[in-house]
Amino acid sequence: MKLRVSTILLSFAVSLALLATIAFVYDRLSLQRPLQEWLMQNANVRVVSLDTGFRRVDLQVELTPDQDLADFHQQLLQRVGSARLTLHLMDNPSEEMERQWEKSLFTLEQAIRRDEYALIPPEMERRKKDFEVVSAQLRQQYLYIRWAEGENQLLRILPTVREEEVIP
Repeated sequence: MKLRVSTILLSFAVSLALLATIAFVYDRLSLQRPLQEWLMQNANVRVVSLDTGFRRVDLQVELTPDQDLADFHQQLLQRVGSARLTLHLMDNPSEEMERQWEKSLFTLEQAIRRDEYALIPPEMERRKKDFEVVSAQLRQQYLYIRWAEGENQLLRILPTVREEEVIP
């Protein structure tokens, strides 16, 4: 009996190690490497960090003002597929931008929650007097916000589907 139990445990351990190795190699070849190559080809994106694991991608990026936030995010979602994406946008908002964002966030959240998207353009118009660039794009399941003033920019992605979280 001892021989069978030890053989079974050894087989189990070897199988587990083999599966973990296959999962790691699959992750590297099918997700991380192609994603890394795509990010490096885009001159308007600077990768701060990229970490992939089993069905997850953690990414920190800086976007230049020339990079369209909505296009970048939509392409990124297509490339990661069903993997869980955690995206951190490295923006550099001024204190004034942060204050104005706190004021606008409630209105934007209410517009999304109530499906009253007509409230978004007037809110953005109020911010145009404060900042050089104010844009809001509604695409698929996300609202994309970009404010810029000089060297400072604020980038936000708000999901329009309630199960998801705000991406800072």
